[in-house]
Amino acid sequence: MRFLIPIIVFLGFIAGYLLKKYIPEEQKDAKPYLYWAEKILLLILISFLLYTSFSFSFVLVLLLILGILVGLRVKELYLYLGFALLSLELVSVVLAFIFGIVKGQKKHMLRTAVFFFLPFLLLLTTIPLAYTESFALGGLIAMLISKQ
Repeated sequence: MRFLIPIIVFLGFIAGYLLKKYIPEEQKDAKPYLYWAEKILLLILISFLLYTSFSFSFVLVLLLILGILVGLRVKELYLYLGFALLSLELVSVVLAFIFGIVKGQKKHMLRTAVFFFLPFLLLLTTIPLAYTESFALGGLIAMLISKQ
């Protein structure tokens, strides 16, 4: 049953897409508010991941720095959201769902789906989830500080 959670979160992205497609006149007026809502939701998600999963071990700090460097280079926010959701924590799932509704892209839906679901293949391996969350944390921090 827990494997349905990523699909439900992706439905938030689809709902955001449909909102942008069918109500574009409302989007124009709300553009600055949506921008700040995205940043605030990312900040809350980063804070939650820091609180729940990050500790100061050498490997986790290294993966955090690697995530920041990769995040500055690979600007695919949904990839890092996929990594962040590997723990399937309820709060991060709800924040990602709301973020999907707020962000809602009008183009590249297939590309978004591939980048979002790609990290879930790691559930088939024995990689500790703290590693993936630390990498996701670095990528999300890079997305927060970069102009997207």
